[in-house]
Amino acid sequence: MFTGIVEEIGKVLNITNDTLSFSASKTVEDALIGSSICVNGVCLTLISLNKSSGTVNIGPETKKLSNIGELKLNDLVNLERPLSPQDRFGGHIVQGHIEGTCSILNIKKKNTNLQNKKIGDRINLETDIVARYIEKFLEK
Repeated sequence: MFTGIVEEIGKVLNITNDTLSFSASKTVEDALIGSSICVNGVCLTLISLNKSSGTVNIGPETKKLSNIGELKLNDLVNLERPLSPQDRFGGHIVQGHIEGTCSILNIKKKNTNLQNKKIGDRINLETDIVARYIEKFLEK
């Protein structure tokens, strides 16, 4: 589970057919191999890390359903650690399971990795899990 609040902005250091490496400090400081990390809203598994970077597996389904497969060297990525039972959570409750993507129609340059996006770029979307449950309940 994640809050959907970006903790850190990393940079793509390497991308292969099935892995993605990114710069990071805060989001990998207490992580272990096998830990989950949210990259651009997608829950991925760390397969290697050090004090300044992490590497995750990326599969065909992840590439198909998100914009992860479109990333290039030096692209910025939003990073977030999973929630811990001791954490305050001041955002939403999301799982890192992308529901779809959309294209950017207009941009106001403010923060996060959107600062380098262009009109027409795809971004990942996921709604709060509580909102999804409420919607399903109201449908019945």
